[in-house]
Amino acid sequence: MNRGEMIRDSKIIVVPPIVLHPAQRLIDASRARFNVVEAGIRFGKTEYEMVYLLKGAQKRPGSKNWAVFPFAKQGRSVLWNRLIWFLNNIKDKNGNPVKVIDGKPNKTFMDIPLINGSEIGIRGSDNEESLLGEKLGRVVMDEAARHKHYIWEEYLRGRLLDYRGDGLFISSPIGQSWHHKLYEYAISGVDPEWAGFHFTTFDNPYMSREELANLQLTTPPRIWNRDYLAIAASDEGIVYSEYGKKNNFDSQ
Repeated sequence: MNRGEMIRDSKIIVVPPIVLHPAQRLIDASRARFNVVEAGIRFGKTEYEMVYLLKGAQKRPGSKNWAVFPFAKQGRSVLWNRLIWFLNNIKDKNGNPVKVIDGKPNKTFMDIPLINGSEIGIRGSDNEESLLGEKLGRVVMDEAARHKHYIWEEYLRGRLLDYRGDGLFISSPIGQSWHHKLYEYAISGVDPEWAGFHFTTFDNPYMSREELANLQLTTPPRIWNRDYLAIAASDEGIVYSEYGKKNNFDSQ
């Protein structure tokens, strides 16, 4: 089999150019369809997102797989160049380069075509209309707590119907946001399709413990708890209504 064809076969193992650390591997091993993650900054959210999207694109040939940011320009700044590098450095299990990009990525629309017919794309929920119409295999809501609370239910959930697609909701917490309510639902165990994870910045083994100790000395406790320990404070941010019916996180 030509190495350029390997991504076409979902049973072929391709090796990303980054190694997941133990906490990231816990998320990756989840059998849940929807995974909700509250994590401290510099946990490695973006690195895992790229692996997650690649696996989704290979799992469902011909599917579109999106990373959705609160703002499209944020996605372009944070992910676009890293994603191009990531996809240009895929290897097989023997260390040989594997071509996965088919043709030229569309920088304007932030879509990258793959040779199995799938696409990986970046979108912003600030342009709600851009989220309509497409059939999605996987979706990542990056910095999910910063999205408007209705984006998931009104604009993204229905896009997963055709492929019975998957979702990853990953964010640092902002008080009792819709994302935190979703996290509480995911860890409750009432729905086997959902799983929740909590990680701190310390769960990234590549972060200097000495640097983190110095940061703690000069960081206000409220910010330290929120940004580095991923603790959702009850008195911060907008509080949404209690969970009323399955997967309903509308505000009051």
